[in-house]
Amino acid sequence: MAGVDQWQAERVAQIALEADRRRDEFRAEGAKALARIRGRGESVGAIAALANVSASEVRCFVKTARTRGAEPSSADAAQPLGAQAVQDNGSQVSDGAAPPAPQT
Repeated sequence: MAGVDQWQAERVAQIALEADRRRDEFRAEGAKALARIRGRGESVGAIAALANVSASEVRCFVKTARTRGAEPSSADAAQPLGAQAVQDNGSQVSDGAAPPAPQT
């Protein structure tokens, strides 16, 4: 019985470490996203209203972004959402026309 208790304690500790790592990753991604939104000029209050969280939570994430160096550059702030993805795959921004038919 003592062996099972020890195994359980070790497993719980492992799971707690994994949970902490995942929380940290989540916070980092959230902080980066908020830094990009702030970089585009959205106010803390507007972000809080959109995310249905308090302004103090938003400020905490923005602060985390700054400490992690996730503050967007002025070039990032000026680009619309998805602009980097368009650049990365070589596509061009649509002008509203129907996409060309695939060639067979």
